[in-house]
Amino acid sequence: MASPNVLCKTHTTEDVILYCEDCELLVCRECVRQEHKVHNFLKFKEKVGDSRLCLTDNLLTLNSVRLPRLRENLQDVISLQETKEHDTKDMLTEIVSRADKMIEYITLIREKLMNRSELLHEKNLTVIEKKMSQINARIDIFERADAFAKGALEHGFDEEIIHEDLELRRQLHNFQPIDIYEDIDRPIYVDGDLNELVLKQMFGTVLSEIRDLSNEDNKRPALKVQKISMFVCGIEDIVGICPIKSDVAWLHPKKGSRNTLVNVNGHQMSSLDFGFVVTSLALSKNGKIYMTDYSINRIISMDSSKKFQTEITLSLHPIGIIVCSDEDILICLTDEWIYNTTSKSQRKVVRMTKDFKEKVTFELDEQGENIFTLPIAVAENLNGDVCVVDKIASDKGRVCVLYDTGKLRFVYEHRGASMPFDPSSVCCTRHSDIVITDPANNVVEIVSDGGEFLHFLITVKGGCIMPISLGKDPDDRIWIGCGSGKCIILKYRYGLPK
Repeated sequence: MASPNVLCKTHTTEDVILYCEDCELLVCRECVRQEHKVHNFLKFKEKVGDSRLCLTDNLLTLNSVRLPRLRENLQDVISLQETKEHDTKDMLTEIVSRADKMIEYITLIREKLMNRSELLHEKNLTVIEKKMSQINARIDIFERADAFAKGALEHGFDEEIIHEDLELRRQLHNFQPIDIYEDIDRPIYVDGDLNELVLKQMFGTVLSEIRDLSNEDNKRPALKVQKISMFVCGIEDIVGICPIKSDVAWLHPKKGSRNTLVNVNGHQMSSLDFGFVVTSLALSKNGKIYMTDYSINRIISMDSSKKFQTEITLSLHPIGIIVCSDEDILICLTDEWIYNTTSKSQRKVVRMTKDFKEKVTFELDEQGENIFTLPIAVAENLNGDVCVVDKIASDKGRVCVLYDTGKLRFVYEHRGASMPFDPSSVCCTRHSDIVITDPANNVVEIVSDGGEFLHFLITVKGGCIMPISLGKDPDDRIWIGCGSGKCIILKYRYGLPK
């Protein structure tokens, strides 16, 4: 039961007489006069009656719906914990089993190599024993010849001397010293290449998989994804990809200077050593390919005849590059590849003309602070926005979207993944979508031009393992360069809302 006198919390000597519906407060006359004149009120007793009814209804909801559902939630979580513990044990058992199997194969290889070595050794012993027998026989022949020749010289007749001389010359001619190495095998052990990547491919890996929440939002249009092709080109990670036609693209492998031109089915049309390690590459409207050379700060172009030319040497290291719709060029620049900044750090994106004259610099926010930690990839959206992949740690990143004037519009950081969001590449489509690779979580995401997560374009279930690089061809197909030489080509469209 309510207290006979309820005092106002603001004016502690005044009784509460009303309930302010606008402010959801119990008020006295002074409160009404000072702050609540134009608000809507209920009498205190009326509010008590309303609250009693609402409290009764809410208690009913609490006990009949919410608490039972939470208890179900708790049981589901406990069950999930047990399932995950069981799954982890199974996975650990599989890893150990796989390791044991590899050790079994290694042991078998070792035994074969050892048996081969022993067989070669036995063969050599047989040859050596034969040679020893031949050498001993010849020693015996010459020892007897020595005795006969000495006897003839001391006591023999003239005829005997002539005979022994002829015989000794014949023996000296016929029985030369033996080549002891002839027919002897010389086996050596040559170390194999302990290639960690190949071993990982043989062993397997533990993949994380994000739950695709986009399927649960009925307001979103349905995503229709068509897998055009999936193939493997070499064993190195594809860290750069540049479609030059609807069905042809250059693939750039990790660390290498040799790049491969492939068609949409994975057929290798040609291979070319560019003479330097490409960091990023982009196609211009006139068919030139612009490439960044981080090591000596150059932008290099290659024309359709595969002739190379240095376009500009910069004061900073270039990383990502893209050619815009108006033929301007966006370039990510940094003074060093580290994940922290000081007041002297230079981490920026510059917009240059096609003649490499600087137009706009994207570097500082409205407070004069660095926008970027380490900008590594860039794309231009249809609305003119500049989308930049910004690494903020070795295993973490974000996508900064800026107006074409340089002002920061929003920052996208995917939440809820099992591993930290670590984008590596970005491109934009004819839908004005922002497409982002996240190799740490083995997904390619689609984000709206307003920064809302829309869909996963592809996940592990679709064969997407460690997506690193992106390219878009004239037919708006997305080329995805992945780890271990895999390339995936997709096209998507939107259907009606689900």
